[in-house]
Amino acid sequence: MADFGIDAKTGFFPSRPLEKLPEFYSAWEHALASANDQVSLGEDNGPEACSRRASSVIWRETIRKMNVLDTRTLGDNTRLLQRAHHVLAYLVHFYVHSDPAPSPDAPVHVPASLAIPLVDISTKLGIAPVLTFADTVLWNYELIDPRGPVAISNMRCPTLFTRFKDEEAFYLCSAGIELRGVEALLLIDNFLRLREPFSDSDREALGKLLADLTRVIDDLKSILESVRPDCRPTTFYHCIRPWFKGCDANGANSAGWVYDGVKDSHKLDLSGPSAGQSCLMHAIDAFLVIDHALEKHRTPVPSPQNRKADLTFMSRMQRYMPKTQKSFLEFLAALPVTIRDVAEEDHKLTSLYNDAVGSMKEFRNAHMKIATLYIISQARRGPPGQASAGAEAGRSAVLGTGGNELSLLLKAGRDATSRAALPGPN
Repeated sequence: MADFGIDAKTGFFPSRPLEKLPEFYSAWEHALASANDQVSLGEDNGPEACSRRASSVIWRETIRKMNVLDTRTLGDNTRLLQRAHHVLAYLVHFYVHSDPAPSPDAPVHVPASLAIPLVDISTKLGIAPVLTFADTVLWNYELIDPRGPVAISNMRCPTLFTRFKDEEAFYLCSAGIELRGVEALLLIDNFLRLREPFSDSDREALGKLLADLTRVIDDLKSILESVRPDCRPTTFYHCIRPWFKGCDANGANSAGWVYDGVKDSHKLDLSGPSAGQSCLMHAIDAFLVIDHALEKHRTPVPSPQNRKADLTFMSRMQRYMPKTQKSFLEFLAALPVTIRDVAEEDHKLTSLYNDAVGSMKEFRNAHMKIATLYIISQARRGPPGQASAGAEAGRSAVLGTGGNELSLLLKAGRDATSRAALPGPN
């Protein structure tokens, strides 16, 4: 797995926290460090947000006047490139979403001081030039005790858009899933080390592997559900989530973003972060051969609602992952023999495989409940004290961060997972 940048202890997390950039890039680091004190969400008209309008104007002007820094000094140092992407991507979202009066019909212009270096760095990393799951979770941790382990109990998130602990709790929930999922990656690696023809002991090992994978997925579901006590739905939806929005957050009605100084910037992937960008979940899907694109003829036949969902969503989300993660998924997708193939012809493994698929289905059911509570229900209610806005929202589809109809998308993912189950032995 090391060939794909996967650490045996921390998975897709860097094995140790990323350090600040060299002095040459201090303007970027300083702008990020000062953003929380100076910048407020543009659509927030509360007294605290309004009290920072003047400082927000100054901060935004500083960003526009900032020099375009040469990224060649970063070389091919992966850790420096990851830190630079994290800093610049957060600065882009701070800049875009701190405008208190954006024109609804005109595209948002991202200054060249951010746009040009972010695109350069993103090209080297093979990742989208916008805030991603990697930026908010994988590259956004420091250790409470530097001598301690990389564990949720010893982690905090240094970069936040808000002063709410709910935001950190949201990131740490995803971090907990990623760290618990390291065992799933090791189980996948164990499968990759086996060679056909499988011996009896190999098949026994595969049975244990599937049982262990089911147990891990069950734990991932429990961690996902644990977000509720520490992250309030209303706070998440109205105060935190708006910062995540990308260029297509309003679907077909989005005016888009222009990256000044970047040729053909309208072709860039700029949807913003999503849990759908977690390589861990894609890897488990690929290992179990779950068909989100509906390319395989499986039963039951996809419903009309399933077919209305964005069938390219999962593949598009891979463009928001670093190239090493994409390569890992491509490798898994190209395996000549899959665990599903083996379970299909070995009835002793069929039920164990189906148990793992069933656990993934339950994980997605839990995700649907969380999304309903944190996004769909909040959107239909509207902001606190604005019932008319809620009534209007209730008449239209609720969109995910990337402008997709959320309910359709999540149900299609759950149903595609169910469809991977094998028929039982006769």
